Amino acid sequence: MLEPLLPSVWGGGIGTLFAFGQTGSGKTHTISEMERLLPETLFDGAWSTQRKLFVSMFELAGNCAYDSRAPFSILEDSFGDTQLVGAQELAINSKSEFLALIEKATSFRQTAGTEKNDGSSRSHAICRIRAVNISPGVSEDGTLYLIDLAGSEAARDLANHSADRMKETREINISLSILKDCIRGIASSNNTPGTTQKGQKGPYIPFRQSTLTKVLKHVFDPSGTRNSKTAVLACINPSFLDTAASKNTLRYAHMLCSTEVKYQVAEHNPAIPKTWSNKFLRSYITKESGSPVISPSILAPHESGAQLLAIPVNKFVARCLRTKGVTDNQAKAFHAKLWCLHIDSTRGSVAEHKGDVDSIDAIQQITNPEKSVSTVTHISTRDLVCEGDTRPFKDRIRPGMVVRCNATARFPGTSSQEKLVMILCPQNVVGKNMKDSLGNEINPSYCLSQHEESELPGSRFQRYLCALVLSGGLPDSYEVSIWRQVVVDLSSMETEVTLEYNPATRYYHIC
Repeated sequence: MLEPLLPSVWGGGIGTLFAFGQTGSGKTHTISEMERLLPETLFDGAWSTQRKLFVSMFELAGNCAYDSRAPFSILEDSFGDTQLVGAQELAINSKSEFLALIEKATSFRQTAGTEKNDGSSRSHAICRIRAVNISPGVSEDGTLYLIDLAGSEAARDLANHSADRMKETREINISLSILKDCIRGIASSNNTPGTTQKGQKGPYIPFRQSTLTKVLKHVFDPSGTRNSKTAVLACINPSFLDTAASKNTLRYAHMLCSTEVKYQVAEHNPAIPKTWSNKFLRSYITKESGSPVISPSILAPHESGAQLLAIPVNKFVARCLRTKGVTDNQAKAFHAKLWCLHIDSTRGSVAEHKGDVDSIDAIQQITNPEKSVSTVTHISTRDLVCEGDTRPFKDRIRPGMVVRCNATARFPGTSSQEKLVMILCPQNVVGKNMKDSLGNEINPSYCLSQHEESELPGSRFQRYLCALVLSGGLPDSYEVSIWRQVVVDLSSMETEVTLEYNPATRYYHIC
C-alpha cells in the first residue's frame, strides 16, 4: 500500500497511510510491520543519495501531542502547512537507525486492557518521515505519514471500564467522530460537482476541531496547494458479533477511496511571493535588494519564492553576505521586506491585484507605501501631535509620547543602547500599592493634596511612570513592554522620538 505513495513524496508532495477500525482489529500490528519494511525502500538507490530523511515519532491523546520527551504544539504556519513545534525530529542515515527509532517509540506507546483487547492502544501513533531534497532542483521536501489510529469502542464494550479508561475512550471517540465528519465533508464536496451556486460556500470540513485532523489537514483541506495522496487501511474483526462495527468501518473507508481532493494550483502572482518562479524571484532580488545589489545567483541559485521564504533567517543572511559590500543590516532588512510582502499577501491586502498584475513594477504598489493604495495603514506616534504646536517637548508631555533618555537613566533588565521609554502618566497620579518592574512602590507618598497642587496653573510634573521600549527581533525595530514600568525624571529626558508601527512585522520603527 505504501509503494503508490512514494512517487508523490519524492516529487515534494505528501503521502499518508492511516489505519482505522474497531479496537483489536490489527491496526497496530499492520502499521508496525510496514514501518519495519519501509527502510528497505528508503535506503535503496536514489532515495539514499538524493534525499535526507528526518523522522518524528509522536502520539496524540485527546488534544495533547507528545513524543518520548515532552508535550509539544501542533500549529499552522504562514504557508498553511502543519508544523510540529517542539517535537523531536531525528536525522536517519541507515536502516538500523530507523529500526532502532521504531522500537524506542513502540516502547513508549500507551496501551491498556479493555473488554475487546488486552493491549488496546490508547492514543493515535504517528510516524512522520520528511524527505529533504539535497540535490539542486526546485522540488520541495516530501512528507510521508504513517498513522495508527486508536480503536473505536461501542457502548457495550465500556461496561467494566474504570474512570480513566472511560475518559480515554471518550477522547478517542470524539477525535474519531471529527475524523468521520471530515471524511463526510470532503466526500460531499468532491462527489457532488456543480451543485454549489456562485457565492455559496461548500460543505463545512471541521479539520481544525481536533489535534488529529489538524495533523491530517493536507488530506481534507480543499484550499491546499500541495499534491497529496492518501491510502486507507480499513481493519475489521472476523467475528459475527462485530458485524455492525465492520460495516461502519468499510462505509467510511469507501467514502475516502472514492474521493479525489481537488487541490488548487498556485498560479503565478507578482504580489504573492510564494507563487514566484526562480526566474521572477531573481528579477525581484535585482530590483529590490538595495545597494549594492545582492547577487540573485548566490541568494537563490535554484529556489522558488516559497522555498526562499522557508530558508531560516541566519542562512538567508549568510547567503546575502557572500555578495561583496552587503552588510548584515542590509541583508536582514531585505529579508524583512520579503516577509512583509508575504504576510501582506496572506492577509488579503493584495487581493485586488490578483489577475491584473503582470510585471515587477506592480510590486512597488505593495512594497512602497507612498505609491500604494492598498497597503496596510501604519500607525505613528506623530499622529498624537497637534499641528502648529512648537513648544519644547517637555512642555507638551502626554501619555503615549516616546522619549530618549540620557546616560544617567538606569533601566532594569535591558541592554539596549538607545534608552527609550513611552510615557504612561505622572508618578503623582498613581494610586497606592502600585509597583514598578523592580517591585518598588511607584508612589509611596500618595495623597490628594499632591494632586491638587500638581494641577495648579503653571505647575509641571517632575517624574513620570513609563513603559520600556526594547529592541525588536529585526534591525532597527522596537517593541513596547507595557508591563515593564519604570519611573523616569523629567531631567533625564533628552528628546522626543517618533515611532511608527508596522502591522506586518508587528514592530515599531523610528521615523
